[in-house]
Amino acid sequence: MPPPPCYICGSAAGTTTDHVFPRCLFAKPLPLDMLTAPACSDCQQLLQPDEEVFRNFVAAGSYGDATARALWETKVARSLANSPGLRTTFVNSIKTMEWKSPGGVILGDLTVVEGAKDRTENVLRKIVRGLYFLDSGGQVMPFDVRYRMEQVSPLNASMPESVMDIYHGIELRTVGGDVRYKFQIFAEEQRATASWMAFYGRIMFVVFTWPDDVELPIPANERPEAAPT
Repeated sequence: MPPPPCYICGSAAGTTTDHVFPRCLFAKPLPLDMLTAPACSDCQQLLQPDEEVFRNFVAAGSYGDATARALWETKVARSLANSPGLRTTFVNSIKTMEWKSPGGVILGDLTVVEGAKDRTENVLRKIVRGLYFLDSGGQVMPFDVRYRMEQVSPLNASMPESVMDIYHGIELRTVGGDVRYKFQIFAEEQRATASWMAFYGRIMFVVFTWPDDVELPIPANERPEAAPT
């Protein structure tokens, strides 16, 4: 029997086993409920640097969490010491931002760590594709979809109620004690999905995918725009 397709690229054979939520996000021993899917070695190698950047971002933003702090003091510290490129990327991600209330009142300045947008989105896209592969019984997620990705943060605009209503109705799942997530493939359109992920209980993202030829299940005045991916 031939090997299954790579869940990431869909074109090569999935001859290796890949962790859908990157294993670098977890301290040892790894949780027993890690999610895996077949992948090709080229996709794994291509995404590994982005997974390290993603880990450094979510660990830095969750330093108050015991697991994130342990990762920061071990894996992250070693990667920054051994890779000048990663170290430069991290240093450049530290920003001072003006923090305003919803009413526009300036509350002061905050020092924050910003994710490298392209590299963070590469990892989120891979995770969504993995969740789709597992929930669909081994189907590679279609490529003719748009992605809308947002970090849930007090510094960002609040999610519309219609969006939150969708997520309230999706089952909460976990990987170990460090990752919580929700994922749904819409029954009426299998190319449309909704994802919510929380890492270490602090860094959260929402991701929608939908094809160009269907309506996103959100009112038109609240519908996000995103470039085809």
